[in-house]
Parts: sequence; structure tokens; C-alpha cells
Amino acid sequence: MKLNKKYIFIIFVILLISNLVTFKLTYDFVDMKSFLLHTQLDAINLKAYDQNKTQFLDLAMNGGIDSILNDAGKIDNVEKYKSLCQVFDKELFEIVEKYHRINRERYGESHYPELQTNIAKGTAKMKKLCNVQK
Repeated sequence: MKLNKKYIFIIFVILLISNLVTFKLTYDFVDMKSFLLHTQLDAINLKAYDQNKTQFLDLAMNGGIDSILNDAGKIDNVEKYKSLCQVFDKELFEIVEKYHRINRERYGESHYPELQTNIAKGTAKMKKLCNVQK
């Protein structure tokens, strides 16, 4: 009887560990897919707002896009962002640069030079990843 409890406990522990690993891997995968989807929606919205010349852009700008470009500037392998190439096209990069230029004129040079450097690096990496020509 004691031997059966030991085997049942070992099987229980193995199942628990495998379920935890599966949950963690699934959670990370879904989290990344959700992040990429929200970024794609931000890019689509930014293009739409730019085409309609709405005042919303003065408030929202392109924080989600800047966040991706900043992240891409910090890492070596940007392949995980490959799905963003559907919306990261020449038009989007032109819009982002236009609003960066407007913000520089409006507020002066950034007080966060490291952030601007990372965004510039990330922009170059994403342009290369998505085959966007200047």
C-alpha cells in the first residue's frame, strides 16, 4: 500500500511539473502574440489618423510603435517581430519620422538621448527586417 502511494505521488509531481511548464510556455507565446497584435493595430491606427489629419495624433502620437522600435534597438535578434512587417512599411516609417520631427520642433531635443538612440537603432533593424528601402 505504501509503495502505491509513493508511485501515485511521483506521477502527481511529474504531471504537475509538466502542466506548469506547458502553462508557462503557452502563456509566453500568447503574451507575445497579443503584444504583436496590439502593435499591428497601433500601426494601422497611426496610418488612419495620419490620412485623416485628426487632432488625436497630437495626443496619442505613436507610443506603441516607438516602444517596439526601442525594444528592437536593445536586442540583437529582431526575428520575433517578423509578423509586424505586414504593417511596418515605408509609409509607417515616414509617418513616425514626421511626428518625431514635429515633436522635436515643438518640444526641443529629447531629454532622453539613450531612448532616441535605441529608437534609431530599432528603426534601422526593423527596416532591414521588413526590407523597407529609404
